[in-house]
Amino acid sequence: MKKLLFSLVFLLGANLVFGQQFILKGVTSDKQNNTLPFTSIYIQGTTKGTSANTNGEYQLKLEKGHYTLVFKAVGYNQLIKQIDISADMNLQIIMDAEVYQLKDVVIKANSEDPAYEIIRNAIKKRKQHLTEVQAFSCDTYIKGVTKLRNAPKKFMGRNVQEDLKT
Repeated sequence: MKKLLFSLVFLLGANLVFGQQFILKGVTSDKQNNTLPFTSIYIQGTTKGTSANTNGEYQLKLEKGHYTLVFKAVGYNQLIKQIDISADMNLQIIMDAEVYQLKDVVIKANSEDPAYEIIRNAIKKRKQHLTEVQAFSCDTYIKGVTKLRNAPKKFMGRNVQEDLKT
């Protein structure tokens, strides 16, 4: 019995020592110190990652080690950051705005909309596109933010306002 108890305590203690996770957290922002909501943060080469909330804050639990983190936000250049984590860490990220250079646009009164040509080409290649991919599967987890702005006072005889307070 003592051996069983000792083994159980040893296994639980080893799990705490070797399986320890640390918290990497921070805020994503631009050079003008505007927070970047919904920035994607993931470990390069894996499917592990997270998204920043509406305030640009993110949090990721990692085990001790060396990681390559990728930060992506719409309208900003992708940022790749190497980190070594051995304790809880606060990492503030500042991203550069992506600069787009558009070509000149020429408008002619009696010309065809270029979208029609694109659609005709897509229709011509329809059979090719139908056979390009035989099957596709994906594991996805999406976390969203929902805010209730307005609710009726009563619904089906039940006081909704009182239920929201609890």
